[in-house]
Amino acid sequence: MSLTIDQINAVTDKYYRKQIPQQVYEQTVILDRLRKQHRIIAQGGTKIHFPVRYTKLGDAAMIDPNDSRVTVHYETRTAGELDWKYAKVDIVMLWDERIKNRGKAEIIDLMRDKILEGTQDLSEVISTQFHQAYASKGSKDMDGFFTCVQSPSSSTTYAGISSADAAAWVAGLYDTSTTTLALYGTGSLEAGWRACWFIDPPDLMVTTKTLAGIYSSKLYSSERRRPEEGRAGATDLWFLGVPIVVDPQCNSNTWMFLHTGSMYFCVQSGEDFAQEPWEPDPDRYKAIRKLITVVGNFIFDTRKHFGAYTAITS
Repeated sequence: MSLTIDQINAVTDKYYRKQIPQQVYEQTVILDRLRKQHRIIAQGGTKIHFPVRYTKLGDAAMIDPNDSRVTVHYETRTAGELDWKYAKVDIVMLWDERIKNRGKAEIIDLMRDKILEGTQDLSEVISTQFHQAYASKGSKDMDGFFTCVQSPSSSTTYAGISSADAAAWVAGLYDTSTTTLALYGTGSLEAGWRACWFIDPPDLMVTTKTLAGIYSSKLYSSERRRPEEGRAGATDLWFLGVPIVVDPQCNSNTWMFLHTGSMYFCVQSGEDFAQEPWEPDPDRYKAIRKLITVVGNFIFDTRKHFGAYTAITS
C-alpha cells in the first residue's frame, strides 16, 4: 500500500525540507558562490533597501601633529531600492505514477526524484534571471547582472539611482567590440579586470564552456595549474589569481567580471524557498502537488566592480 498524503508530508518534513534550499543554491553557480561567502541575506519590508558606495572617502592624509583638526564630511553613500521578485515551481505526483511506484520505498524514491526535479528547474530559472540581457527583462524578472552593468541597451538607472547622480558608480566595463580572447593588451582579460577595479579588484570571472576552452588553449604548459599532475583539460582555471567559473546559463560569447564582495542575493524573510505541504491537485484525478516559492532579488551595491565582454568568438 502506498503512503497517504499525511505520511508523504511527514517524510518530506523529516528528510527533505532542509535540503531543498541547499539543493537550489548548490545547483546554481552564482548562488552557490554567494552562499559559501554568507551573502544570502534575509530582509523584511515592502522593498529591498541597501546602502550603495559610489565613491572613495578620500579623507586620509599626512598631517602636522600640532595643526588644528578640521573635519570635512564627504558623501560616499546613497541608498538603493529594488522590488521583490517572485518565483515558483509546482511539483505534481500523478495518480498513475503512484500506482506504478506502489509501496513505501518506491513512493519515497519517487518523491525524492520529484523534489530534485523541481529544485533543478527552479535553480535554472534563477540562474537565467542572473544572466538575462537587459533588453529581455520583463516586469516580473529579477534585476540580474546586465541590469547592473550599464550598456548601450540598458537603463542608466539601477536601484533607483541614476548614473548622472553617481557617475563613479557606473560599471567599469561593457564592451561589445572585442571579438578575440586576448590575455593582455587592449581589449584583453587583464584590461577588463583592471577596468572593473574599484577599491578592490574583481575576484571572479564567469564565462561559457566554449570560451573557457578557448582560454585553456591559449595557455602554455607552464601557465597551467599544477602541470606536473598532467591533468589535460583541467577545469580549475585561473587568471591573475582570479578563479574562472563556467556557468551553463552564461550568454554566448560573454566573459564576465564580478566582485562577489559587492553582490548579495536578498530573500524576503520566511520566503527562502518556502515549501507548502503536499495537497490534493483539484485539476487531476487523485494527483497530489507541492508548491516551492522564493521571493528575492540580486543586489549589486558597488556597480563599478562589474563588467563584461559580450562579443568574444575566438
